Amino acid sequence: MEIENKVIGLLNSTSTTIALAIAYKTGILKVLLDYEEPLTPAAVAAVAKTDVRYTKEILAVLATGTILEIRGEHEEKYLMPLRLRGPIRNFGPYFEEMPLLCECAFSSVAAAAKTGDGIAYEKYGRFSDWMGRAADEKHRATLISKFVPAVEGGLLQSQLQKGGVEFLDVGCGEGEVLLLLAAAFPSSNFTGIDLDVTAIQVAEQRAKDRGLSNVRFVASDISAFLEAEEKHGAFDWVSAFDVIHDLSKPAVALKQIHACLKKGAGGAFLMVDIKAKTPVRENAHNSFAPFLYCVSLMHCMPVGLRDGGDGLGMMWGEEKASELLKEAGFGDVTIQEADSFNNLFVCR
Repeated sequence: MEIENKVIGLLNSTSTTIALAIAYKTGILKVLLDYEEPLTPAAVAAVAKTDVRYTKEILAVLATGTILEIRGEHEEKYLMPLRLRGPIRNFGPYFEEMPLLCECAFSSVAAAAKTGDGIAYEKYGRFSDWMGRAADEKHRATLISKFVPAVEGGLLQSQLQKGGVEFLDVGCGEGEVLLLLAAAFPSSNFTGIDLDVTAIQVAEQRAKDRGLSNVRFVASDISAFLEAEEKHGAFDWVSAFDVIHDLSKPAVALKQIHACLKKGAGGAFLMVDIKAKTPVRENAHNSFAPFLYCVSLMHCMPVGLRDGGDGLGMMWGEEKASELLKEAGFGDVTIQEADSFNNLFVCR
């Protein structure tokens, strides 16, 4: 019976997560987090501007899933316990992640599990948009105030402030990292590259809208960029934020990144990637491990397998990362915590 209950618990947890995702998307979750008194479904619906019947069903899932308490004798009212409000507020956006991945790629991943094929980035349109927004929010909150000052005891910050630094971001997406850096350090120059032409167009428009002249964006992979613009040894600092593990040929990309760094200039390659170990057993203590491995299963590994790629997956781990960095020519690699989910690899 204990094992059966565990399986039932898995089904219930999945169901509760789906309801939380819908509650977050519709604004119902915000109402439950903001109000300290029990509310009827009609009251929740009125504030969230949702349909009462749908709201009632969502609240029923959350109440039976122990997210809400049921109050009231004659009319059922719902209240989120204070002890849950902080964690749910912090992780609220992530309830959407798995439903979005399933919407984009569930059937494709199931089919690919039979064939071994990779899955194209284009399959993940809505998920990619969501990830971009989440990353942008994090960078706006922490990049300039926390991340940059922490790199090499303030070395990156001091060089950027002094000016004349050539900085490259690989896999820049819509460019928020570089736009923030360019605004904060107007005397240095910033370049972003990404294969996604649409993302590059968005980045260019953002730079124009913000009046930034010290940043540019190129739709290219690292290999074509180096050859077309003769950028070998041209950059003081290079960054890659949660990018390398998604690449189909990460070892090749790392060698090319090594080639574009200036030698002896005091800069480095800054690789931000997931905080994990390579052996699965060494991640078993991580309470987020099933979630992280599942994101990898649904997105990171499949896109890394496209075009006969390596399919590293998001949980490639410190050991594998260090091995590939060494093979790429980085003889000095230090690892420090970037945030609760990621490590920063400082590579020379």
